[in-house]
Amino acid sequence: MIRSTGYTRPIIRGDIIANRVNKKLEASEKDLIALLERTSVIVAISFDGWTSTNNLSMFAMNGKWVGPDMKIYQACLDFVEIKGAYSGKNLAQLVYKRCKQLGILQKIISVTGDNASNNDTCARHLYKMMTYIYDEHLDPIPVHAQSMRFKGEASKIDCLAHVNNLVVKAILESLGSSTHKKACEFLDRVKDKGWESEGFAMPSVAGDIAVLRIVVLWMNRSPQRVQE
Repeated sequence: MIRSTGYTRPIIRGDIIANRVNKKLEASEKDLIALLERTSVIVAISFDGWTSTNNLSMFAMNGKWVGPDMKIYQACLDFVEIKGAYSGKNLAQLVYKRCKQLGILQKIISVTGDNASNNDTCARHLYKMMTYIYDEHLDPIPVHAQSMRFKGEASKIDCLAHVNNLVVKAILESLGSSTHKKACEFLDRVKDKGWESEGFAMPSVAGDIAVLRIVVLWMNRSPQRVQE
C-alpha cells in the first residue's frame, strides 16, 4: 500500500520503530529523574482515573514543584492502565511504586484528586505504606534514615475544578437543562428520522436551557449552519 503511493525509500520495520520509541522513553525517563533530583525538594501530586472510550481503566499522575531558582516545574509522572479494581488501595500502590521509581516518594507534600471516596482511601493507604520506611517530618523520635512531609488524609486536597463542575451540574439540572449526552442522542435520532417524525420528545422539555443547548449543538454540527 505504501509503495502504491509512489514512496521509494526503504520502509522501516515495525520492530525498529518500537526500539526507537523505547529508547526515546528511556531517555525521557532519565531526564525526568535528573530534573526531579536537581530541582525538587517537595512535590505536589495530582492524579485521576477514568474509563477510556475503548473500555480501559486509565490512570494519570502529574507533579508540580518549585525549584531553587524559584521557577515552577510540572511534569506528567505516569500514564498507565489500571490493573485490577479501581480501589483506593490499588491507586495508592500505583502512586507509591511510581514515585519510588522517580526518587520522590519522601518528597510528596500533597495529593489532589476528585472527591470520590477511593481517593480518601488512597491517601490513607499511601501514608501507611510510607510510614514503614520514613519518619514524619516533625517526629521527635526518628527511627528511619529519612523523613516525609505527607500526612495521609490531612495532605489530600479536593480538586476545586471537580467540585465546581458538580455544583454547575446540579444548578443546570435544577433548571431542566438536560445533559450533553441526551442532547446529542436526541440530535442523532433527528438526523436519522428528520424533525417532522412523530414520537420525538425534547429531553428535559421543562427547561429553556435544554432547548438552547440542542439548538447550539445542531448549529455546530454543520459548517454551513455556522456560516449562516
